[in-house]
Amino acid sequence: GRCLHELSDIIWLVLCGLLADCEDFEQIYDYACDKQAVLAQFLSLPAGIPSSYTLQRVFSRLNPVELEASLTHWGQDILRVLAGQQLAIDGKQVRGTCLPGRRQASVQLVSVWATKQRLCLAQTQVASKANELVAIPQVLDLVEVAGSVVSIDAIGCQRAIATTLVERGAAYVLALKQNQRALFEQVQAHLAPLLRQEPAFVSREKDHGRGEERRVWVSRDLTLVE
Repeated sequence: GRCLHELSDIIWLVLCGLLADCEDFEQIYDYACDKQAVLAQFLSLPAGIPSSYTLQRVFSRLNPVELEASLTHWGQDILRVLAGQQLAIDGKQVRGTCLPGRRQASVQLVSVWATKQRLCLAQTQVASKANELVAIPQVLDLVEVAGSVVSIDAIGCQRAIATTLVERGAAYVLALKQNQRALFEQVQAHLAPLLRQEPAFVSREKDHGRGEERRVWVSRDLTLVE
């Protein structure tokens, strides 16, 4: 049959619609029609805006694994230089995926987020919060981290993860909490003399409706981790 629309146009329209908070293909179609003049500056649109049915039909036939791989490659391709920049790895529960009255579990995603570019470079779905630790090495395999600074919350404070990051040429910032009591107390004792000094850096800002102060001390004594 005839192909009236470019596949790349359809994918871009859906991506733009999702970024504009559209929740279904009909809303994406309405959004695209409203923004057609702007979108036409960047897309071919040889037959205008595809109908909501066309958008849905095309996406129902796309291989989700291949699509995710292509988007991951695209995300990394436009970030040519990541040296010295922060990549944050974090797990999140997707809102609206656990509806009242349904037994299905909510969708949990572990993502690699380029903080400066505000772009998700890669993500993988996990069965539950408990599986987040397993997913971190998997999502790391999807991106090039050499030269970047990778930050992970306390669940990722593991020797194996730190070793992997060093082997791949990345620096790391790992949070440490009291759920790893022995290690926490070791680090606390190691840093106690330093914490009696003035911090090397202090930041104050208002976020999440409250004032936040962050104080940073820097230790060059690595005997604890060597």
